[in-house]
Amino acid sequence: MSGFTIGQAVVGMSNWPETKAGTQVEFISLPAAQLASAPTKVPAATAATLPLNALTALQALDILGLAEGDTLAVTGAGGGVGGFAVELARGRGLEAVGLASAQDGEFLTRLGATFVPRSEDPAAALRKVVPGGVDGLLDCAAIGDPVMAAVRDSGASAAVSLSAEHRQGGYVHLTWGIHDRSPSEAWHFEATTMHAAGEEMRNLATEIHAFLTSVAQ
Repeated sequence: MSGFTIGQAVVGMSNWPETKAGTQVEFISLPAAQLASAPTKVPAATAATLPLNALTALQALDILGLAEGDTLAVTGAGGGVGGFAVELARGRGLEAVGLASAQDGEFLTRLGATFVPRSEDPAAALRKVVPGGVDGLLDCAAIGDPVMAAVRDSGASAAVSLSAEHRQGGYVHLTWGIHDRSPSEAWHFEATTMHAAGEEMRNLATEIHAFLTSVAQ
């Protein structure tokens, strides 16, 4: 075992689609590269959301590459990935706009986001708050085209979805692109979150530990 001590609390992510090693068990054996130190001041159930939900949000923010002061819109902002995205975005100095159901409004406002209720025309709803269009969009709710008009020209977007080829296996994919409405095209790429273990897991624990600790206090 490398980098850990006997009895140390850790969080991890099993590459279930390939290994079929489920984690709803009392004991499991995983490679050290798929583990990271667990925060000490939050419940285990909360810490367990880090490897997949938080890592997906963290990767999406890195992919979008927004600068401090830019505006990020997050759909499904009250969900597992969306909530982490809002907090991490605020921690990076971004202005966050959260699109979610009415019941999540208070939660998102508490996180420092501008809350926008879910509606039939999400792009128009977001444009009412940010008339010039947001600099970046993280589409955690997989709304797709109906929300893309909320992004300004040359802005960036990332969408969280299950790929068709791995839908049953549960792979989470990030699809992202840069939007230029002159030719009305976007260039898209994909990354598979389930393979984002190793050093990224350790970096994740370091970056997110501070805000989880502050939440616990």
